[in-house]
Amino acid sequence: MSVTAAPTGPARPGRLRALAATACVLATVAACGGGAHGWRAPGKGQAAVWVDASRGGGGNSAEQAAAAGFDGPVQGFAAGSDEDLYVLGSELVRVGADRKAAVVLSHDVATANGLAPLPHGAFATGMGGAVERVLGGAATLLAGVAGTSSASGPHRAVGQPAPRSAPAVGFHFAAAGPVPFATRPDGSVLIADTDVVWSLNDSRLTRLYQLPTGKAKSGQDLLSYGAVDHAGTTYVAAGSTYLKRAGAITAIGTDGRTRTLPLPASIPSVTGDPGDLNVLWLTGDASDGVYVRAEDQHHDYVLHLHDGTAQLVARAATDATSGTCHLPHPVRATALPCALPTTMAASPSGLTLAGHAGYVLRVALP
Repeated sequence: MSVTAAPTGPARPGRLRALAATACVLATVAACGGGAHGWRAPGKGQAAVWVDASRGGGGNSAEQAAAAGFDGPVQGFAAGSDEDLYVLGSELVRVGADRKAAVVLSHDVATANGLAPLPHGAFATGMGGAVERVLGGAATLLAGVAGTSSASGPHRAVGQPAPRSAPAVGFHFAAAGPVPFATRPDGSVLIADTDVVWSLNDSRLTRLYQLPTGKAKSGQDLLSYGAVDHAGTTYVAAGSTYLKRAGAITAIGTDGRTRTLPLPASIPSVTGDPGDLNVLWLTGDASDGVYVRAEDQHHDYVLHLHDGTAQLVARAATDATSGTCHLPHPVRATALPCALPTTMAASPSGLTLAGHAGYVLRVALP
């Protein structure tokens, strides 16, 4: 993959489950019981297996690679402008509306982290100490220094005041590397950088948010996979390496003002205090709210936080650890018999979940 400078202008945190599944020929895989024509889309409040990587066979290496793209840790998950879904795992995989998966990029993704959609089918992703625009087999440098890594500095010092703005190309991110996670309605790319969220636009980085110095120096950092809603509000979660509390999710408005999202003292069918749930992933909704993939010691959840309310969208017991999920028909999303995949993306068709599972789930929103 070649890397050129852009012209001027526009391990899962928490509890890891080893969910194994057999890769298969995805072009002919049906999600639920039978062939592609027998699949039933979920109704409101229901879930169905959208792609099942544990059925079938055939040994086609390209299609097996597509399965590997979501059967394991996922470092990025986004809906493209074409409404296809893109999953960054061991491969960059596209899953179309026809429920077929194909490898988009299979090389030079070992160090990739984060996925933010760009115009014309391109994506921004983190590569070591750089953010690159990827389209086909070519990469263009958008920010940072190409070829650098956590072992090759210099790096921005975590816990020290970050500049308000800086030229993007040549900027030194923190040692962990930049993670593009979303694109705002104005086209700016949002990047998580350990204790800072940057907005990348017109070849400049603008500091959108920085974790308070005391928290950063005590070892806290930001969840790498934040979110942005349709209104442009950005959502981040912070905490220790293995615990990002739902009660500490911060919303950052387009004017830069921040607020902690309110949570009720209890949510029906959610165990204990919702604020103590561990956040794994965030994705914005089509209005002014956010979906939260969270967990406790007993259950996995998807919550929708919107306008001061909290709604349970999906729920599964944590002992549902099978790597397969053969549902004969759609089921109630809040009573799933299968494990919830770890990451998610929102599209007009609903929520789609993938990662650490041999299947992709589609949830029709209530």
